[in-house]
Amino acid sequence: MGRMIGSVGWGFWGAGAIAHRVAHDLGRVDGAEGVAVASRSIDSARRFATTHGFARVHADLAALLDDPEVDVVYIATPPHRHAQDAIACLRGGKAVLCEKPFALNEPQVIDMIAEARRAGRFCMEAMWMHFIPAVQAARELVASGALGRVRMLAGDFAYPTAFDPASPMLAPELGGGALLDRGVYLVSLAQALLGEPVSVRANAQLTATGVDEHSAYQMQYADGATAQLWAGFTVRGTNSVVIVGEKGQIRLHDPFYSAHRFSVSHDAPARPMAVGAPADAGLAARIKRALAQQGVHRRIDGLRAAWRHVGSRALPFPGHGYQFELTEVTRCLRAGLHESPLMPLADSQAVARTMDRLRASWQPSAHGAEPDGPSAHRSAAR
Repeated sequence: MGRMIGSVGWGFWGAGAIAHRVAHDLGRVDGAEGVAVASRSIDSARRFATTHGFARVHADLAALLDDPEVDVVYIATPPHRHAQDAIACLRGGKAVLCEKPFALNEPQVIDMIAEARRAGRFCMEAMWMHFIPAVQAARELVASGALGRVRMLAGDFAYPTAFDPASPMLAPELGGGALLDRGVYLVSLAQALLGEPVSVRANAQLTATGVDEHSAYQMQYADGATAQLWAGFTVRGTNSVVIVGEKGQIRLHDPFYSAHRFSVSHDAPARPMAVGAPADAGLAARIKRALAQQGVHRRIDGLRAAWRHVGSRALPFPGHGYQFELTEVTRCLRAGLHESPLMPLADSQAVARTMDRLRASWQPSAHGAEPDGPSAHRSAAR
């Protein structure tokens, strides 16, 4: 049986845990239909198709690309395969939604973008965070000027995870490490709010295999704003992000990348610093002045506390939250767009470039780039 008339046919390349969650949410997208799945394990593909109601199972990517019912391929393979798989899909005439990180480094991203432009096909990184309602609302508030100029972004993405020693997450050649798996969310959010940093520094605690089990990033932007971010596998962080502006701040609550709630606080204008007593004033005069001012300052502080407004807004959603990016891709395909205006390819390239610079702080020889500023700390895990 073919797909419904007018619907966008989705093919899945990969049948792992993330693909299952995405397929679950695909059913919440109007005008989209999962029609085929392929995996390196045919048994996994069959179980996936049965679970999610996909009509066809294919043994490999080539067969998936030959399926005329497939309009767009969701790529859920390991990170080291993203670039080659995306390019193969684009050459095969299919649109692409590719899991994060988009690729292992900027040169790979450049190749992917070049192929998308050559083929005239839609291509987008599956950075689903940007389509979550609370994240979109926070971005809109920042863009509206509600916070004034943003001066700092601070956040983390960290929780303890037990890995088998043979896990791909511990293999640098497979795209392992905290930065590529978790820090990419933080770097991408900072990119969306502040643009590309002019300077970066990073610290990392490395595993015996050379990937970062946790890493911290300091980034500075052309207007003087800064970002303080960290990601890790061994400890639990706040998993929240705070965006600090001159007029207030926004907090995306745990987990920030799929937040159901955010808070906004507005601050009273800063109180001017008090001018001290003249140098020749006596001790008695200074004490008298201090006592007189004490009551006034107490009342002022009370007014400031009353003026300060903190509001929390809940934006809950069903499912896992992948339906929002799937809706965007479906919309773009129906509109004949080759990129999403909300997640343009230039942003994915800038994020990849920033991550290359961050990793160069602790592994300059591995990435062919020198770190910005003084060398960052590097240590090996025992």
